[in-house]
Amino acid sequence: MKKFLYIGLIIIALGILIYNGYLAAGWFMDKKENEEELSDIEQEVNIEEVPEGENINPPEDKSNDYWDYIKMPLMDVDISGLQAINSDTIGFLSVNRNKH
Repeated sequence: MKKFLYIGLIIIALGILIYNGYLAAGWFMDKKENEEELSDIEQEVNIEEVPEGENINPPEDKSNDYWDYIKMPLMDVDISGLQAINSDTIGFLSVNRNKH
């Protein structure tokens, strides 16, 4: 009886291991596809940082905390390459990523 219990537990453990391997493989494939797509986008988009000091709407009251927030460098993004691929493209969003 114990032998069947051990065999059953081994089969369950192997099933869980195989399922987790399947999920991990799917995650790695999805990650690779995302990296390829990001690379394609980076090739199509021209991004230039606006020189420091230029600000579209400088506030009148620079003591406001919001002024510190908007002092981040502005980006001039040419998305015409993306619009050639997808005419529905209306903007570009850049998110700072922390790589750990």
